[in-house]
Amino acid sequence: MCFLRSTLAELRRLSAAGSSIIFHASIPTAEAPGKLKNRDDKKLVSTDKEKTLFHPVKGMYEQLSKDCVAQGCIVDLFLFPS
Repeated sequence: MCFLRSTLAELRRLSAAGSSIIFHASIPTAEAPGKLKNRDDKKLVSTDKEKTLFHPVKGMYEQLSKDCVAQGCIVDLFLFPS
């Protein structure tokens, strides 16, 4: 996450577009901005509340994506959850 923030700061300074490639083997759980909690709840499967598992998390990641778009930064995510 810090790498991506510093990349965005550099892009702002240079006024140029760029790209980042990020590989994740698990969800970010460190006590830092962007921390996520595991939402896999097997009790919700086949119920009306199952839809809530697929709603995006709002907040820091939404603002980060808007910042990337504004700077012309491409972020390729490769996610490999357990």
